[in-house]
Amino acid sequence: VDGAFYVHFPLLTKFLEKFAREHNASLGRVFIAILQPHGKVSRHFDAGIYYATRERYHLVLQTEGSRVLVEGVEVVFQQGEVWWFNNRLYHDFFHDSDQERIHVIFDLRSRAPLYRVKSALQWVYIMTQHRLRGANSRGRPPLSLK
Repeated sequence: VDGAFYVHFPLLTKFLEKFAREHNASLGRVFIAILQPHGKVSRHFDAGIYYATRERYHLVLQTEGSRVLVEGVEVVFQQGEVWWFNNRLYHDFFHDSDQERIHVIFDLRSRAPLYRVKSALQWVYIMTQHRLRGANSRGRPPLSLK
């Protein structure tokens, strides 16, 4: 985690470090994502070797009706919740509010070696399936799936 983050967000940093400890994991990337009113994040999956051993979480700071659709399953985010979903699968975000949606998105990497091996093998399988179905290496689906 970038040291500059700690200086500006001490309460958030404390929460994220505690969350990581409770999940026997180390903290990876952390960023604040703002989606504009009535915004959308188009269908994609998070590609790249970085995700082979990391899990992505969303801490919902501000939202009114923000939704994620993961492989046909839709969930509505509520303020104050922490969500995990398999970001290696296709997902879209929809934000139907007149105010910004603000999430803290962060990645955890398990400290358990066998869990990391299992995670990496799952990553290889999912990425292979995506490529066989025509997805590109940046996580974009083929035109037939958009």
